[in-house]
Amino acid sequence: MAEILVSASTGAMNSLLKKLAAMLRYEYKLHKDVYENIEFMKDELEAMRAFLLKMPEVEDPDVQAKLRVRAVRELSYDIEDYIDKSMVLIDHEPASRTRGFKEFIDKSKNLLTKLKTQHQIAKDIKGIKKQVIEASERFTRYKVDEGTSKLQNSTIDPRVCAIYKDASDLVGIHEPVEDIIKCFTYEDELAKDLKVVSIVGFGGLGKTTLANQVYRKLAAKFECRAFVSISRNPDMRSILKSLLSQICNQEYVQTDAWDENQIISTIRKLLEKKRIFDYEENCPSHLMEASNAILRKCGGLPLAIITTSSLLANKNTTDQWDRIQRSIGYALAENSDFKGMHKILSLSYFDLPQHLRTCLLFLTIFPEDFRILRMHLIDRWIAEGFIQGDSRQNLYKLGNSYFYELINRSLVQPLEIRIDGQARSCRVHDTIHDFLLSKSIEENFAAIINYPQLTCLSTPDMKVRRLSLIHGHKQSDIIISPSWNLSQLRSLTIFWGAKQLPTFSNFSTLRVLDLWFCAECGLENHHLETVTRLSQLRYLTIQGKKITELPRKFGDLKCLEVLDVIATSVKELPKSTTQLQRLAVLYANDGTKLPDQLKNMQMLEEVVGIDVFRHSMEFLEELCELKNLWRLGINWDIDRLEGESISNVNIWLSSLVSIRRLALTIKEIDQDDLQVLGSIPSLTNLYLCLDPDQNVERSIAISDIHGFQQLELFTFQSTHTGLMFEAGSMPRLGQLSFGINVANFKSTYGGFCLGIQHLSCLTMVSVSTNRLGAKLGDVEAVEDAFRCMVEAHPNQPTLEIETDNLRE
Repeated sequence: MAEILVSASTGAMNSLLKKLAAMLRYEYKLHKDVYENIEFMKDELEAMRAFLLKMPEVEDPDVQAKLRVRAVRELSYDIEDYIDKSMVLIDHEPASRTRGFKEFIDKSKNLLTKLKTQHQIAKDIKGIKKQVIEASERFTRYKVDEGTSKLQNSTIDPRVCAIYKDASDLVGIHEPVEDIIKCFTYEDELAKDLKVVSIVGFGGLGKTTLANQVYRKLAAKFECRAFVSISRNPDMRSILKSLLSQICNQEYVQTDAWDENQIISTIRKLLEKKRIFDYEENCPSHLMEASNAILRKCGGLPLAIITTSSLLANKNTTDQWDRIQRSIGYALAENSDFKGMHKILSLSYFDLPQHLRTCLLFLTIFPEDFRILRMHLIDRWIAEGFIQGDSRQNLYKLGNSYFYELINRSLVQPLEIRIDGQARSCRVHDTIHDFLLSKSIEENFAAIINYPQLTCLSTPDMKVRRLSLIHGHKQSDIIISPSWNLSQLRSLTIFWGAKQLPTFSNFSTLRVLDLWFCAECGLENHHLETVTRLSQLRYLTIQGKKITELPRKFGDLKCLEVLDVIATSVKELPKSTTQLQRLAVLYANDGTKLPDQLKNMQMLEEVVGIDVFRHSMEFLEELCELKNLWRLGINWDIDRLEGESISNVNIWLSSLVSIRRLALTIKEIDQDDLQVLGSIPSLTNLYLCLDPDQNVERSIAISDIHGFQQLELFTFQSTHTGLMFEAGSMPRLGQLSFGINVANFKSTYGGFCLGIQHLSCLTMVSVSTNRLGAKLGDVEAVEDAFRCMVEAHPNQPTLEIETDNLRE
């Protein structure tokens, strides 16, 4: 796996070292003294990175180690900001293309500019070197002492308490215990094989408690038995001694002098020869509301309920209960009563590899109980530098794997699970969200400011690198307190309503600006006037129907890689947009006109929102010259094209040899058009939406002559056009999705046979039914027809039927 550029553990150190290496290469022709200073810094920072890489394995470092980590990590961010500023100066040096006397004058001006640039860079590098030396002198070595490299054995594992819980104190434990015991039941007593039963989930679910109750019930049936709880950094000698004592049912005093191998050998030889009240009956009426709030906050986590109930045992007033309910939230890190729960959740957190730990910590920028879209989250991970790869397609694949690994570890909860098993979105359990907030504050990873309460969750007196402004649904001004150090802010996300937004030009180091959740704050054109001054901006996404244009000098954002204005009313992108040489993703709405000379933007990989009618054939032909383009979204209105133009567009479509994903909205399509689409050699994912003006019902047959040899996913949406698959069609198609109108399904599809039996690789069929105007009998007939088609298919594909509209 490629090394991630930015992480919660190492800060920007990996990214910084790559940039220093780039500055030492020939393309950045710097003064000799500057080279030497950069080489010195690179060597020193390599040692610091080794220190940062080692520290994440330390679960409970001492105060001095934490100070070292924080200082080095913050230094990496500061230095990268300086380096990025220097690189922009170099990249923006003017280049003369004139001749004669004017060329001499221009060269003289350029020389002066270059000298000024070199002087400024030399000055910055000298200042950076001074900071590095000061940090080195402050911490004389960058390694973890032996005393802090392991979790202290004297620390009590909070799960130990669960081992001694009496069954009567546990609520809802009986059924899962019996289910696990059944796993150890043998129908044939003579065929008793060894069994391993795993109980998995994140910290606090009650795994240790459940395992112990199973052990207590089964223990009497085994001659040799033992139960031990192993922490993340276990004392193996103590664990082995405990195993030996339990197996022998006596203490082995002589083991005090034995090493681990002696204890293991002895074990091998021996083997060879309800603290919470009954809620409904006993909860006082004046505490009922607070109880409901606390139980919702605990979200069914046994550890959270047990920990909280311990605090409530001797408290009888509403104020006391409300105070505890609030403390379960943002004050988790500060409330000593919750240290046990904090410790349990730490086991799951520290078990994560660094890249997943960083991606998980990033979820703190979202409000509590927020529905987080999977693709938006992956886009943000990429923009923040948490995922590293050689192409955007690979980045998406990696991000997708990170997303599902967090789900598999039960650290996030999947939502809107589709037929193919993919979740469209997720949410974070309240208790885990609160724990992550405490870690974010500890690591100075992100600052969260809630309005209108103005509660700021960040590390005091530290520079804020990532900022999330959460406004609830009330209109309020954004107030930036002078005590918040935002001078080197890298990432800004604003949620929901605000009457007045901050001046973005104040954040000169900003790399990510996410205004996607600002639809309710009345985002207008004037709010974006200063955006073009953000020379480091990589990611910009905007939502707001009052946004009708982008600043004229938008091309000044030389570092921009992602631009998403699909949810705005922008009618035309500025001509200067073609100066965005690093832009990889461009999402526009169908009514947006893109500038000519798009061929200059060779880094483009995804372009969505092209209305064929609004662009010339020259523009469309330029798209074919974008060698990295693999995703394209097109709105194709044939009625607004002349006959000759239709032919030209077909030729153009067949020239898109590198396109893998194509979304096409069109009024009608015929056999020749299908053959053109099928001739695109790399096409693996096709979305085809037919939206005719006239309600003329017709059907189209797809056969092997139409191509589609690589197509794996096909989505077809139409109310008046049906499809018929013939033998040999779409030989690799695995997922097929339909959007149909039930009222006229039989007439448009010519009956209830679509020929899906000819799709030899089909594994999934998804049907979205529009029931408007349909009779109940028609609805049942259509659903039964699809079930029969799926059951008759040799592959027995999975079927999912969803309803768009209720029957009239």
